[in-house]
Amino acid sequence: MPTENGDLMTNADAASVLADCARELLCLTGPDLEIVAAAGPWAQAVGVEPAGVRLDDLVVAADRPALRAYRDAVGGGLPHDPIDVTVVAHGRDRVFDVVLRAVEGGAVASLRDVTEIRLTDYALGAINERLQRINDELRRSNEELQRFAYVASHDLSEPLRMVTSYCALLVDEYGARLDPTAHEYLAFATDGAMRMRTLIDDLLAYSRVSSVAAPAVRVDLGDVLADAVHDLGAAIAACGADVTVGPLPAVRGNEAQLRRLAVNLVGNALKFRSEGTVPRIAVTAEREGATVTLSVADNGIGIAERHRQRIFVMFKRLHGRGAYDGNGIGLAMCKRIAELHGGTVWVEDAPGGGSVFRVTLVAADLPAAAPAVVDVSGAARAVTA
Repeated sequence: MPTENGDLMTNADAASVLADCARELLCLTGPDLEIVAAAGPWAQAVGVEPAGVRLDDLVVAADRPALRAYRDAVGGGLPHDPIDVTVVAHGRDRVFDVVLRAVEGGAVASLRDVTEIRLTDYALGAINERLQRINDELRRSNEELQRFAYVASHDLSEPLRMVTSYCALLVDEYGARLDPTAHEYLAFATDGAMRMRTLIDDLLAYSRVSSVAAPAVRVDLGDVLADAVHDLGAAIAACGADVTVGPLPAVRGNEAQLRRLAVNLVGNALKFRSEGTVPRIAVTAEREGATVTLSVADNGIGIAERHRQRIFVMFKRLHGRGAYDGNGIGLAMCKRIAELHGGTVWVEDAPGGGSVFRVTLVAADLPAAAPAVVDVSGAARAVTA
C-alpha cells in the first residue's frame, strides 16, 4: 500500500494506522502483564506513558486478584477465556472497561472509555437511594397519620356521643319546659355533633386509603360494580335511577379500594341528579394495551370546566349543605385510590348533558370475566349493555 510520499506501507504500519483510528485503545503485554506496545492516544487518555508499565498497576484494586489469577493461568499455558477489568486514568476522572485476551507470549487488552456511563449509573444510583429514603419517610408518615386518625376518631367520638346524648336527655326530660327557641338550639347542637361524627368517619376512611398501597392482585370489575350497585340499592330505588353496567374487564389492584371507588362514583352520580329527570347512569370500560379506562356517565347537573380540578380536592364543595349533603371527601378519595393504582381520574362533559368520570387502571393479564348482571329491586336496575 503506497503512503503519501509514495513509499510502500508495511503490514505493521497499516495495523498501527488502523489502531490509531480505532475508537478503542489497545495494548500488548508480555507474560508478566508489562505493556510492551500501545496503540491509539494512550498517554493522553490513560494519563501515563505505556512503556514499562505493568497492567496490574493500572487496574483498580478490586480487580487485581482476578488479573493475577489470569496471568498465572496464561503463563502456565492453561487456556483461559477473556476477562473484564476496570482501569482508572492516573490523575484524571476517566474510567475504562478493559477486555483482556490471551495471545502467544502475553495478552492483548482493549480499553473503552465508560466514564459517562459510570457517571450516569452513579447518578441514577444516588437518585434511587434518595427516592428510597423519601419512600421510607412517606411510609412512616402514613403510618403515623393512620395512628393519629384512629386516636383522633376514638378521642373525639366520645365527647360527641356525650353531646348528642345529653341533648336527647334535655329534650326527653325537659322538652315540655323549653320554648321553641331552646328546641331550635338543641337541634342545632345535635345536628352539628352528628355532622362532626360523619366528618371524623370520612377522615378516618381517607387516612386508611392514603396509607395502604394497592397490592397487585386480580380484581374483576364486574363483581366490584355489582357490589357497589347492591350497596347503593336503597338510594337507587329512592330516586328511581336506571343504572346500566356494561362488560367490564379484570384489573390489578385492591378490591376493597376499588369497591369504595365505584360506590363513590356511582353515588356521586345519584346525588347530583337533575331535578325532574330520571337519573340514568352508565358504567362502561375500554381497554387499550395494559390500561383499562373505567367510565361512569350520568345525565345529572354537570360540572363547569373551571371547577373540574377543584372537585377532587378534599373539603372543596361547589354547593351549600342545604342543596347536597356530604363533606367533600368522596372524590378526593377517588383520586387517591386511582393514584395508588398507578392511574388517574378526571371528568368530562357527557353527550346530551351531565358528566362522565373516567379512571385509568392497570389491566390484569388474565382474560376479562363475563359481564355481571345486577338486579336491584324496585325501579333501580343494572343490566348488561
